[in-house]
Amino acid sequence: MRGLWDAEYEHLSLYSPKRTRMDISFVDLGLELIPSGKRVLDSVSGSIRVGDVTAIMGPSGSGKTTFLNTLAGRASYGKTTGSVLINRESGSSIMDFSYFCGFVPQDDIMLPEITVYETLVLYASARLPRKATTEDISSVVMEVVEVLGLLRVMHSIIGDAATRGISGGQKKRVNI
Repeated sequence: MRGLWDAEYEHLSLYSPKRTRMDISFVDLGLELIPSGKRVLDSVSGSIRVGDVTAIMGPSGSGKTTFLNTLAGRASYGKTTGSVLINRESGSSIMDFSYFCGFVPQDDIMLPEITVYETLVLYASARLPRKATTEDISSVVMEVVEVLGLLRVMHSIIGDAATRGISGGQKKRVNI
């Protein structure tokens, strides 16, 4: 099975950044909820290195999502403490790398009544440069559909609890 980085993107070079090394270290990461002042994350330190598989594991309610939201700078519901280092540099934010680093939320946030292809066109239109043409967007979307193994379901609706659509695993891949 080929990985995303093994795919050939020569014709997409205008829109696909070169593979960038991004080591992440975090020191004494913490989160205090506003306005209660309850500390829900306290002095978490560690690192995530390029080329390593890193798993965040724990029982339900143990703070895995809270940790990832804090690490990604998305914990606007609390006061963050500690530091995050990108490639050993402080002052960087993971959000500085948002052009090629995505955050897939725990819950799927997609319109259930549109197709996989339409969803990806919507996402691509928001992320690609403004000068991208309709043909450019379609080309990128088709490449993503192939790489993520969604060709068979690209014209299927996303669906929700009320309307049958694609599988949960396929939804996660669309979210990527």
